[in-house]
Amino acid sequence: MWAVGSQLDRISAQLKSNSITSLFLPSFISINSSNINQLLDALSANTSLEELYLVDHNINKDELKKVGEVIGNHKSLYKVSVGHSKIGECVEELSGLLEGVLKSKSIRVINFSKQSLSGDGLKTIKDVMMVNNGGELHEINLADNQLTKESIPHLIEIINANPQLHTLELGENSFNTVTDELVESLSKSNIKKLVLNNCPIGDHGAVAIAKLMSNNKSLQQILLNNCDIQELGSSHIGNSLVSWKGSVFSASYNSSMFHHLFNDWDQTKLSELHNQGVLSDIESISLKGCMIGDQGLIKIVKGIKHFPRLKVLDLANNKLTAKGIESLESILLGPDSTIKELNISFNHLGKEGQDIIHNWIKSGELVSLDSLYISSIDLEFLDLFEIAKSLGDCNNSIKFLEAMNTIKPKFDEEVEKEENEKEQNDEEDDEDEEETIEDQFFELENTLKEEKSIKIKWM
Repeated sequence: MWAVGSQLDRISAQLKSNSITSLFLPSFISINSSNINQLLDALSANTSLEELYLVDHNINKDELKKVGEVIGNHKSLYKVSVGHSKIGECVEELSGLLEGVLKSKSIRVINFSKQSLSGDGLKTIKDVMMVNNGGELHEINLADNQLTKESIPHLIEIINANPQLHTLELGENSFNTVTDELVESLSKSNIKKLVLNNCPIGDHGAVAIAKLMSNNKSLQQILLNNCDIQELGSSHIGNSLVSWKGSVFSASYNSSMFHHLFNDWDQTKLSELHNQGVLSDIESISLKGCMIGDQGLIKIVKGIKHFPRLKVLDLANNKLTAKGIESLESILLGPDSTIKELNISFNHLGKEGQDIIHNWIKSGELVSLDSLYISSIDLEFLDLFEIAKSLGDCNNSIKFLEAMNTIKPKFDEEVEKEENEKEQNDEEDDEDEEETIEDQFFELENTLKEEKSIKIKWM
């Protein structure tokens, strides 16, 4: 490993020669009082850099202010991550840094994640932004901080001050709701992507998000993973989902969601929407770990015709059985299918599930599905072998199969005990047979890759 000095010399030379567009300076390349001026001189001379990551270095308040000034005066910087993990608790340091950074005429993406920001820190960002920023930010990352409901008024002013803002990341914070005022601000904005992963917004917040889905016509991606959404919130979001014009919806690991997302998806209502031409534009739905069960899946399948652009469906870890996934046939097979990626991993499907998947492939009607994920579904090695063989033997569209953790022990304890009592020659024969099967599988795997461009990931 190079010494820090030689590394910084190399970086400085690259900056001065305008030979790099991205600079990542993690904390192990220590920037401190002894070398900060060398870096700042090189940054000041540079005109090519577009992205800068300068986080968690031993830089004091005055030096941070200089860093901010150099960044603010740079002509081509587009994306910056700067500061340290405790700067949100040091209002003067944060203010001094941002007074320079937010004067930039080129920066459009700014990352404030993991900086211990609370209400006071967010207020500081807002106050400096009102004075220095021209409202040109496109992406703001505030993830993994200490923001709460009390921070929302400052957040609203930041949103309102940046009319071109299209991505807002708020995940890993302590928001326990989404207020009506925030929904109103976002509804009037041009926001395209909203991330609230791991924020305990609960049902009240989910109801507000459902309202946002109906009101904001620009919103394309909503990520609500692990947000403690239960029956009421799920039902409201489900009602908005059937006519939502966005493309990506993810609400994985809301384990109390069950089938409530689809409670109001009765066929009469869906048919009325369909006849009125009110269809969703959604392309990706992720409901991993929502415990929707077979009945929830059956409701999804019945409603899929109202998602004519759906390409990705993630149903992993949902207490599904072979009975449930059998219903997927109606949306996977035939020329009208749009599903290109299906994840049914971590469900107890076993031999019956293998037969169903095998039948899909053998039908010759699997013409859209490109990627199939079936890890940890209680398959034995021979089950996987048969599925792989059918991929090569039958006309189908699959190009990627992930089947991790599907090889169960061939014998249960009782049978294994009996086998251990057999003669050594019999045991060696069994081992040879098992090795032969594995060799055949490796050969099949290589053949599928070379002749059919099908990749199998299984170990």
